[in-house]
Amino acid sequence: MKTHGTAILALLMLTLISVHQAGGQNYLNQPESAAFDALRNCWYVSNYGDGKIIRLDTSGTQTVFCDTLGHVAGLLIVDDVLYAASNDTPLVGVMGFDLDSHELIRNIPIPVEGMVNDIASDGRGFLYVTDFWENALYKVNLATEAVWLYVGSNLQMPNGIVCDTINNRLLVSCQNASGRPIKIVSMADSSVSIGVYTQLSGVDGLALDAENRLYFSSWQTDAIYRYDALLSAPAELISQGHLDPADIAINLRDNVLAVPNYSRNTVDFVSLTPGAVQENAVPVRSELVRCYPNPFNARAVIEYTLSSPGEVRVEIFDALGRLAGTPLSGMQTAGTQRAVWDAGMRTSGAYFYRLQADGRSQTGKMILVK
Repeated sequence: MKTHGTAILALLMLTLISVHQAGGQNYLNQPESAAFDALRNCWYVSNYGDGKIIRLDTSGTQTVFCDTLGHVAGLLIVDDVLYAASNDTPLVGVMGFDLDSHELIRNIPIPVEGMVNDIASDGRGFLYVTDFWENALYKVNLATEAVWLYVGSNLQMPNGIVCDTINNRLLVSCQNASGRPIKIVSMADSSVSIGVYTQLSGVDGLALDAENRLYFSSWQTDAIYRYDALLSAPAELISQGHLDPADIAINLRDNVLAVPNYSRNTVDFVSLTPGAVQENAVPVRSELVRCYPNPFNARAVIEYTLSSPGEVRVEIFDALGRLAGTPLSGMQTAGTQRAVWDAGMRTSGAYFYRLQADGRSQTGKMILVK
């Protein structure tokens, strides 16, 4: 494990856009957390200041999604439900809202004396919730709504949390531990160990990209950093100039990082687009991109038409925005081409394909039914 370093990331073109309003009122009030809804193509942002949850579309237009909570911290979308960590009256615990109706459909009390903070999902029906003041981590069974203490010691002011399913572990930022580490909680036996020492105070949000690299925010430097997938290399500086950056999130479909600025009442969007321009750029006729059969049982075909040869990449993401497969990456000739995705042991549900070419992308929804 190595400590924090600030090597500038040279391979990414980092475009930062700050959003606070678009032709209307700014509803952001100490924004704490963000979650991306790939199906509806929008973001949700929690306000710690007034307890509202704000819906933010891709043009920056804000609307109030929910105004019934006290203070709201972490947000997470699981199976078309937006879960919110609510830590003040009238409701304390994890609240679940239907993304279509906006109705409160889950009220899961967490027996805490401290502060319900952030939420992670293992994709297998369980949530993990940090309690900042009580130095604890709770586990929630979504099927039964049972809650139990999962880790009761060795987490000093746990803040951000993310589930690293590839390595069967949780990563937790600990603000009051020596060296300001990001700790590892094994999902096999709930044991706690050191992942990496950041040596930065105010480490808040955590997020993983499609390559399982870890991003984190720091209030001390008002910046975002990234570790490699092994947490072994010095952290790279990704973006700076934020103001008290809180619980970050990544839109894996479009490769965009959301950074809520707690003390500026804005959200910054950082594009993580590769900066190198491909010499063999290839125009894609978007009207000729289709997926079939859809719904599908085992294999799906993404068919598209190219007007000239060039590099093409096709990726598949699950409903949580995690990379599920890359059926194609390489040179393609002009004309009609096909990429075949074998779902293998993947569970039934909604998936999204992304076709990238010429610096642009085309996305679509596909349904796996077994």
